[in-house]
Amino acid sequence: MGIESVLASGRPSCTRRNRPMTSRKTAALIFSTLGMLSIACGGDEDSDRGGGENPTGGAGGTGGTGGTGLELGGTGADSSLPPPDPTEASELEACRYYVSTQCTRRNFECAGLARDDGSCMTSVDSCPDLLFGEGSNATVAAVLDCAERYRTASCDDLNAGVLPDCGFAPGSKALGEPCYFYNQCASGACAGPSPDPSGSPGCRQCVEPTGQLGDDCQSVAVGCAEGLECLSGACWPYARNLPEGAACHRHGDCLDPLGCDPTTETCAALLPGPGEPCDDDRCTSGSYCDGNGQCLTLPTLGEPCGLVLGYRSFVCADSRCLNTAGEYTCVAYLQAGESCYEPTELPESFHRGDCAEGLACYCREAGCPNGVCVYQREPGESCDPSAHQACVPGTECEAGVCVVTGLSVGLQQRMCPTL
Repeated sequence: MGIESVLASGRPSCTRRNRPMTSRKTAALIFSTLGMLSIACGGDEDSDRGGGENPTGGAGGTGGTGGTGLELGGTGADSSLPPPDPTEASELEACRYYVSTQCTRRNFECAGLARDDGSCMTSVDSCPDLLFGEGSNATVAAVLDCAERYRTASCDDLNAGVLPDCGFAPGSKALGEPCYFYNQCASGACAGPSPDPSGSPGCRQCVEPTGQLGDDCQSVAVGCAEGLECLSGACWPYARNLPEGAACHRHGDCLDPLGCDPTTETCAALLPGPGEPCDDDRCTSGSYCDGNGQCLTLPTLGEPCGLVLGYRSFVCADSRCLNTAGEYTCVAYLQAGESCYEPTELPESFHRGDCAEGLACYCREAGCPNGVCVYQREPGESCDPSAHQACVPGTECEAGVCVVTGLSVGLQQRMCPTL
C-alpha cells in the first residue's frame, strides 16, 4: 500500500508495501526478502515465509524453483544504477547492477510503485553472495546479460510472470546440502525445513522442485514446480499487476487497487475506500484498515498515527510514527547523521527505515541496535564518513573512494552456523 508503519513498541517504522514477489525457472534472479529482511513489517499477505532467498528467479519465490531470477529489496534513494564496464566489473558490481535493473523495470516502470519505495532493493545488500555464493556457477557476463534482458522486457510479460530466460548455469550443491540461495543448488530449488542442528530459520536445503498447485512448500523439503511460487506456505501460480477481468488466485495477483473476486476468480474493484468497512489490511491507496474494521484516510504530519487492523503497527502518510510517552504522532523523517533503527540479520545493511528520501539507515552490525541515516555510496564513488556517507557492503572507503574488497558478506555462514 506504500504506507509507513511503526511497531507499537515505539520502534521506528518499517515499510509495509504491496510488492511483486516473482520467481520462475530460467528467469532472472529474484530474491524474496522474506523472513530475514522483511520480518519487521509483520504479516504480509503475499509474503513468502518458506525459505531462503531466490537469486535465480526460478519458479517459486521462497521454497520454489530457482532458475535464474531475483526479487529485490531499500537503499533509500532511487535504485537505478549505471551499467558497469563488462570488461572490468566485479562480481559485487554485476550483482548490484542486476538487482537495480530488475527492481527499476519490474517495480517502478511496470508495477508503478513510487521511486522512494525501497522495498525491492533491500536484498542488494546480499551481494555478491546473492548470485555468486558457494556452489553458484554464475558469471559476471551472464549476470550483466540477464540485467539487460530485464531492462528491455515487456511489462505485460513481467506482470504475467513471463520472465526473461537468462539461462544461468545451475549450481553445484546436491540434494540435501545446506543452502541460502536457489542458484547454489543443482536442482534450482532451496527450501524445506532447516537442516542446521541449531534450527536457524534462514538455513534451507537443496530440494527437488516438485510441489504442485496448493502443495505445502514451507514445512516439507520440496520446492514449487516451474511456473509456481511459494506464498503463505503453499505453491501458487506467479502473477502480478493483472488487469480487471483477468483470472487470478489471490488479491496480490491483481493491479492495485483491484482484488481477486473469490466467486469469479477474476480481478475486480473490490478494495474498500475511506468510510467503508474492511476485514483485512487492504484498502484503496491512501487509506488503511483501522482497528474498528473501517477504511480511513492516512494521517499526515502532526496528526495521530493510524492503528492498522490485525497488526501491532501504526501508519502515516509521507511521514513516520513516533511514540512519545504513549502518544503516537506522525512526524518528519530523520535527516543525515541522526540515529535510526532498522532491525535486520544482515551483518551490514542499508534500509530506508525512518530516514528521509535519499538517505538510508546504515547498520554496521547485525541487529542494528543503533544505526545512522547516511548517504549510500556505490563502488567507485567518492566517500567521506564525516559527511555521513557510507560505502555499500563489499566495499571500503579508501583514500576517499569506495573500493571493492571482493569479500563475501557471509550470509550462508550466518544462516547455517553449524554446517
